[in-house]
Amino acid sequence: MASTRQTSAKDKQTEQGRKKLLGAGLAVLVIVILLGAAGAGIFFARRALFVGNPRLVLREIRVNGAGYWRENPGELAALAGLRIGTGLFELDLRAIRRRIFDVPNIDNCSVVRVLPDLLVIKVTERVPRAVLGRRGSPYVADGDAVVMLRTRVMESYRRLPVITDISLKNVRPGQVLKELKGAMELVMMTVRNFPDITVYQISLRNPRKLDVMLRYRHFPVSRVTIPVKNRGMAFMLLTLQSAIINARRTGETRNHYDLSYDGKVVIH
Repeated sequence: MASTRQTSAKDKQTEQGRKKLLGAGLAVLVIVILLGAAGAGIFFARRALFVGNPRLVLREIRVNGAGYWRENPGELAALAGLRIGTGLFELDLRAIRRRIFDVPNIDNCSVVRVLPDLLVIKVTERVPRAVLGRRGSPYVADGDAVVMLRTRVMESYRRLPVITDISLKNVRPGQVLKELKGAMELVMMTVRNFPDITVYQISLRNPRKLDVMLRYRHFPVSRVTIPVKNRGMAFMLLTLQSAIINARRTGETRNHYDLSYDGKVVIH
């Protein structure tokens, strides 16, 4: 008799457990259905309010920044694959940003929708620092040795130094030319820290040495030889400045300063 009562109690506990599991399962199912319905509602509401809204259509593209693209927003819009009349929320901003980043002379950018019909593109352009090959070359490079088309930069390339004795046969915009590293290090060092030095030309004929034509302050143009592997470009230029000043004080008329001798200057 006691055994029968124990079995009956166990059956009741099992039945209660099943009901609890069933109730929990039904509750989860209801929650999933409600979430699905809410998601579907949001999706269709978004389409009705944003994606399919005829009032939210791209009618204006504005390019902010200082340089070439601010003056040529239509050209940048074409490169980014933008078309007037497209739904503002049909635009894939990430894809647009990737396409803009592919433009060689753009260093950074952001793309923002502005309701109801405006797309704002903010760009930071690469600054050209040297002309490649010859004065009339179609190619320029920035401080990171990234090649750009001269026709797509606003800076006056005529004031830039020319890097000669470099092959441009297979060069393409956007390419990074490693062989420019030493030359661009020199150019950027003068731009940032040695404004009294003006570089006119850098020859890369000797891969181990830079053959440079430059002017220090009001002194005559000098030819300078700088080893690519050196004790630091800042040290080289400080040494050069001192050598030029001392040479002029002593009446030295030769103007080829060779810094190839471990920090010592030999005048030819």
